[in-house]
Amino acid sequence: MKYASYESMRQCDSVVVLGAGPSINDNIDLIKKWKEQNRALVIVSNYVYPMLADYTVFVSRKIFRSYSKKSDGQLIIAPWIYDRLGNKDKEALSGDTLVINCSTKGIQEVSQIKIKKNGCIPFDPASSGFAAILLASFCKPQKLLIAGFDGIKRHKDKKITQKYFHGKHRKLKEYTLRIRMHRLYKRYFSKQLIPYVVSQGTEIYACSSDRLRGINPKATGIQIL
Repeated sequence: MKYASYESMRQCDSVVVLGAGPSINDNIDLIKKWKEQNRALVIVSNYVYPMLADYTVFVSRKIFRSYSKKSDGQLIIAPWIYDRLGNKDKEALSGDTLVINCSTKGIQEVSQIKIKKNGCIPFDPASSGFAAILLASFCKPQKLLIAGFDGIKRHKDKKITQKYFHGKHRKLKEYTLRIRMHRLYKRYFSKQLIPYVVSQGTEIYACSSDRLRGINPKATGIQIL
């Protein structure tokens, strides 16, 4: 087992991180153009996207079981995925698979992001998309383009849906709990994750139609393409 760290991940001046939101489809040409112009490395969450990935990140055991064999590039998986694999499944993993060195401490307990020099993340990254952004910082990029971070959609009849770039969507139950989680994720995204990456000397870019989980890009220093 080898951990994802500043040493084990490729160093690159520019990185693209793709979440699974539907705005990927609206902006794929712009994303590809930015990637080519900046010779960027590509880190994606969970799925196969309309552009080749260098790394695919999984933090959900269920999604890993469904999509890991179809994924592009080098796999990066949460420790609770690796720990639950049988010996044969571990042996079947590619030798370059990386494990996220993190704990199970919730993001609601984190007041400030501090990552150790060995790449240890002292909390649960919360989602594969958020994990991908943190892992992108290990590449020490000067520029980072994030795309597909649309998040949930709230409806007037107190229903919540989540759509994906691949056409599928989910109707989410437990409205109150989902709204509480949405607010928690939004606060973590805008108040901790984005400021942390910016503090590492990285310029962050996004596409204009990406909802970015409802955060204000200007207030967080995100530049719109």
